[in-house]
Amino acid sequence: MSGAKMSKITFSINELGPIKNEEVEIPLNSLFLLYGSNIAGKTLFGAVLASLLQVHGVMVNHDELCKLIGARDFIDLASHLVGE
Repeated sequence: MSGAKMSKITFSINELGPIKNEEVEIPLNSLFLLYGSNIAGKTLFGAVLASLLQVHGVMVNHDELCKLIGARDFIDLASHLVGE
């Protein structure tokens, strides 16, 4: 990722757990939610995504977001966001 301002990241997923042959566009200037049925690969994709974004300095400080929403940790934050 260069210094140029990006508005989205596109991921091409060959195989990531149950996710196969998918292309995912993620906007960088808005909230991005993962939702789907149980055992659909949401947690695995979210972990990979968070890791990649942190490595490249794109991800915001989720601890601050947790405090703002009143969540205990990142998993609790995700549960708040999807209403589980």
